[in-house]
Amino acid sequence: MLAKNLTKILSLIIFVTITIIGGLTLLSSAQIHEHDGVFIDTLTNQSYIASSENCQFVNGSVRILQTPGNFTYDFSNSNMSEAWYRNNAPEMFLPVIGPKILLEQQFKSSALENISYFGDGKKLKNYSTSSWLVPIHHFCIKINVSRQAVDEIHFLWNGSFNSDDGVRVFAWRYISTSSTAGWWTLLTATNETPVEKIVYTEPQRYISKDGYIDFIVTPYRSYTYERTCISTDYVSVKVSTTGKNMVARFDTKPINPEHLWLWEYVTWNATTPSGTNIRCQILNESGEIVSDNILNGNEEGFTKPFWLLSLTGGGYTNISLRFQLETNDPDFSPVLDEYRVLWQPTINKWQVNFPDINNSRTDKKTRDYIISIPIHLPKGYWWNKFYATTNLSQGGNITFSVLDFYKKPLLSNITSGDSISSVCTRIIRLRADFIRENDTQNPVLKQWNITFKPDTEKPEFRDFSPISVSQSTEDFSIQARDLNSGLYTGSACYMLIYNVNGTIKNTTWLPASCSSENCTDCSRSWQTLIAYDVPVFYSSKIPQLIDTGGETNVTLYGVQFSIDDMAGNQKKSNVYEINIDVSPPSSEVTEVLKEAEGTITVEANATDDTHQVELYYQYSADNKTFSPPKLVDVDETMPWEWSFLPQESGYYRFYTIAVDEFKNKEKPPTIGDITVFIDNNPPDKPRFNETIQWIASPTICCVNFTDDFMLSTIEYSLNGEQNLWREIVTNLNSRYYNTSFSLTQYDWDRIDEGEDSYIYFRVTDKAGNVYETADKGDALHIAKDITPPRAEIDKITTWQWNNPFHITCYVVDDESNITNVTLLYRHSFDNESWGNWTVYGSTITNGTYTWTFNAPDEGYYQFRVVATNNAGEQGESEIVATGVTVFPVVHVLVFIAAFIALILTTIVVVHKWRTA
Repeated sequence: MLAKNLTKILSLIIFVTITIIGGLTLLSSAQIHEHDGVFIDTLTNQSYIASSENCQFVNGSVRILQTPGNFTYDFSNSNMSEAWYRNNAPEMFLPVIGPKILLEQQFKSSALENISYFGDGKKLKNYSTSSWLVPIHHFCIKINVSRQAVDEIHFLWNGSFNSDDGVRVFAWRYISTSSTAGWWTLLTATNETPVEKIVYTEPQRYISKDGYIDFIVTPYRSYTYERTCISTDYVSVKVSTTGKNMVARFDTKPINPEHLWLWEYVTWNATTPSGTNIRCQILNESGEIVSDNILNGNEEGFTKPFWLLSLTGGGYTNISLRFQLETNDPDFSPVLDEYRVLWQPTINKWQVNFPDINNSRTDKKTRDYIISIPIHLPKGYWWNKFYATTNLSQGGNITFSVLDFYKKPLLSNITSGDSISSVCTRIIRLRADFIRENDTQNPVLKQWNITFKPDTEKPEFRDFSPISVSQSTEDFSIQARDLNSGLYTGSACYMLIYNVNGTIKNTTWLPASCSSENCTDCSRSWQTLIAYDVPVFYSSKIPQLIDTGGETNVTLYGVQFSIDDMAGNQKKSNVYEINIDVSPPSSEVTEVLKEAEGTITVEANATDDTHQVELYYQYSADNKTFSPPKLVDVDETMPWEWSFLPQESGYYRFYTIAVDEFKNKEKPPTIGDITVFIDNNPPDKPRFNETIQWIASPTICCVNFTDDFMLSTIEYSLNGEQNLWREIVTNLNSRYYNTSFSLTQYDWDRIDEGEDSYIYFRVTDKAGNVYETADKGDALHIAKDITPPRAEIDKITTWQWNNPFHITCYVVDDESNITNVTLLYRHSFDNESWGNWTVYGSTITNGTYTWTFNAPDEGYYQFRVVATNNAGEQGESEIVATGVTVFPVVHVLVFIAAFIALILTTIVVVHKWRTA
């Protein structure tokens, strides 16, 4: 009987317990399916919500709450608020400098308790040290309401001051009307405390994008006291909102599966109108956001369903979710209807029991087939076998296949227990096709799963190269292999380590190349990973890789490679320190070749590590004193050669300087590599009068020969007879020559008088450059004239009474024409002693010419005419003589004047005598 009663009691207790648990389960919107590894919260209530902000839970969904409210912030409840002071500030300060005030100091956090409560007797007090300055209190209050939702700001300050003129309150406008941020605005000036001020107009302008409100309280200067004082007892900011919230957030309670092998997936159902968004983050058991180092992207939050595989094995036995709902327009809100968390409870197995709860692991389902969601390979595991449990008692059949992520077949017609380790991908899907011969058949899939086998062996490396470099950029390589699951080539990467002026800095991991034909995923042979074009020294590419802080003293320190195998095991190579060859390269000029049109080609050799070669030259006119070096050009590609056009003739000394990739520069040689004499310019065309040159002798004058460097030999040829070149001068070694020269007697005799002849010249300079007269147009035009001109003077009357009188001459030259006719005379008083011949006048005439001769004295005169032709020949006339008597005009006039005066005097005397 007692046993029966105990049995009844135990049954009752079990029944009540089950009833209570079932009731609680029914009351909660969250359901945990331990056997299936599924957590679902339909959000019909808030039973699994740990905390929320601005959330509205209604009808099994969550949206952003839009309700009005008033929120007060002071130093008792806002731990992100700050307070500052300055003892000495100008009474009138610049309104555009802020929100930080120059020279202000921050109150310690312990001091902020003195202004946290109204009227508690605690205060913060400051004095100015000058009667011309005033103290200020600067308060920076943090609010937790979005700026767009604020309709009013209520400022409150309680304290005291010793200024008779009162105290002023300024607020910093973060957004001004001119769209330029920054301006201290005077809110109020008063003698009464506490000071209250409400901002109704555009209060959002006084709130920073991070939710801070800045205001300053400062008294006017005190005239009663030597130092101005301000004392603050309490400050607060109250904001009124109309409920225009832009963000809402809630955290779930911890999800703590009883059996957990692998965290799998987070997904949700939601509606997100344009301009709205939902972010989800994972929190650890302490309620902190899991870092990106563990779950990449978690710190910013995920806007789409995401995988949790990286949490596995990291001690994350329970997690919480944080959802944040965001909108750009408070009239529109995203709506979250449900969220799910998936995990695998059984070790080394991915499994789905059918029916699949809420199709959590089903991507596509029809009557004819089912496709699973992507199945991700856990880190440290490889694919093993496929299993399925079916019920074919009602007829029909089910075939299975393995698909890739994009639903393309990898393995077809697999059966339960088949190995799938030949699959070469880290993500697969399963597909089941239901085969029916008629509608009465109903094959049933009860469960399918994938098993995994451990693979913890990491890839291996060998043969890193090069260790030493001598170029500004270098390709680094290493070989990698994995004998188990094979290499995952898409994970190949490398890291560069730089020495930035003594500080070691790393790049992020950069993708490496694996370009051989057999470098594919699952490869188990040695593969070469390459980091191409790695900068060894500072270049424009370096700031894109690391933060140099403007430093240019940057060199490569080391290189490290990394690769995963298909099982997700990562292997990092050693950090290979790089040796940089800083010895300068060498070079030398090997040959100088003369090319067409005066250019020369300079060729050089340089060592293999040369990046560029600079060619220099020095010039000398005497091969003794050379000019300073001048750069010809820089060649950056082999072969090292330059085309050089000398600007003047002379001696050129060439040498090269090689520069390697690291800017190591070869030292200039003491003496150039090679010295050459260069004269590309032929002698100048001889300069002479282009008109015909009449000559009366073999001597030729007035021809100027010049060369830009040095003349050597000058020759002539009469009328351009090529085989009869006559040497004028040789071994000159001078730039100029203008000495007269003579034709040979043979050539002189061959020239007929009066006929045109041409002198051709051949001039050779010291370098062998030759000038040769091309044709008559460039030749010296000459003509022979050895006959002097004929000159005559007409006979003159033996004695001349008239003065001046005329002298007429006649001159003629039959060949070279007259160039000058000169009349000469000499004088004698007695026809015996004669003076020197004197030029009376000259003219150019060919024929008759008459002079008017004005004799300076009376007496005897002799005349002769001298005529000169173009050849310099002169002809003289015979001497003609005459006598000249000069009429005494002055004496006669004096006599006549005296005679007239005598007659007038006689008349006057006779007249006086008669009248007496």
